[in-house]
Amino acid sequence: INYAEVIAFGFDKTGTMTGVRFRDTAPDGKDREYSVTADELVCAAGPYTDLVLGLDRRAAEDGRRLIRPSKGVHLVFRKSVTRGKAVVVPVGRNILTFLVPLMDDYVMMGTTDTDYPVRDYHDLDFIPVTEEDVRYNLDVLDIIFPRVFKKHDILACYSGVRPLANPGQNGASGISESDTSRTHGIRRLKSGLWVITGGKFTTFRLMAEQMTDSILNALREKGLKSGARICSTADKTLHGCPESFTFPEERNRWLEEGAGSLEKRSGLPREILRHLLESYGSCAENVVSLAEGGSGLGQPVGSDRTWIMAEIKYAAEREMCLTLSDFLVRRTQLRFVEHQGLDVAEKTADALGNYLDWSPDMKTKQIDEYCNYIEKVWRGNA
Repeated sequence: INYAEVIAFGFDKTGTMTGVRFRDTAPDGKDREYSVTADELVCAAGPYTDLVLGLDRRAAEDGRRLIRPSKGVHLVFRKSVTRGKAVVVPVGRNILTFLVPLMDDYVMMGTTDTDYPVRDYHDLDFIPVTEEDVRYNLDVLDIIFPRVFKKHDILACYSGVRPLANPGQNGASGISESDTSRTHGIRRLKSGLWVITGGKFTTFRLMAEQMTDSILNALREKGLKSGARICSTADKTLHGCPESFTFPEERNRWLEEGAGSLEKRSGLPREILRHLLESYGSCAENVVSLAEGGSGLGQPVGSDRTWIMAEIKYAAEREMCLTLSDFLVRRTQLRFVEHQGLDVAEKTADALGNYLDWSPDMKTKQIDEYCNYIEKVWRGNA
């Protein structure tokens, strides 16, 4: 599903949407196309929302853009200035700067808030961090921590696009990026397509709950039976979270006890085990089991790294990891530490390619694409 690109909608004679046609863009998908139908369809496409809605002729005829794409930039340093705590500092009207612990001794800071026009899918493939972005964030840091952070201290930069709900017709609202609401909205278009926009990462479960409840109500109105009456996410723990876990009071105790127990069983260094528990929660045992299987799976991915080779196998077998970038950027945090993953790209590609049956040409392509990604976004000191 991560590599399924919607290319067309299906409609019945009344103009009601009935399904989608999509293209498999995964590395081994060969661009095959498929069609699926459903009683209810939801567009939860984030910054791609207006591009996807361009495929709905009724939405296109309306002409209104539903989102206001806003670029945010983050810098990563290896400094423990916040002592493991998240810090939020107001630096202007409705502008907050966050300093968040990323890992032990690493801190991520951000963010800027600038409009980012999206006219094509490829506008979101590489969102560059400019020198102006870097200077702005360093200037803000200098206000909070004078003379502590310098440009040569930056390990990595990255940027993304927030799908803010558009407050005005075609963006002409007179409201600044920072003043634009982060709340989310749910609507149903004339074609019957549900669209959810806005929101934040911290509210994704609430968004999912409200969207699911809306769909269940619509199915009941159609006289269709569903297996649930309301969304149950509020009663569920996230995957990998211990059942009886109070955050943050019990976190450190749980990590220490868990690392100690796994150390006796596996013989892996405690630093690595703590990293696995922080990354995978209770599922860390599955990664440790792979490491115990031998074949060097308990060895670090690279020197001075707490990531181990078993994580590559786990990502390929359990986490739908299909590309080198999937692993270095989206399954681990290797992209955000020293060298931005470039120092372990070839070794990782060798291992991942074995699990995914890559040809030599595919392995080379994956490495080249990752290096190109880093170069386009922000190479910096890597």
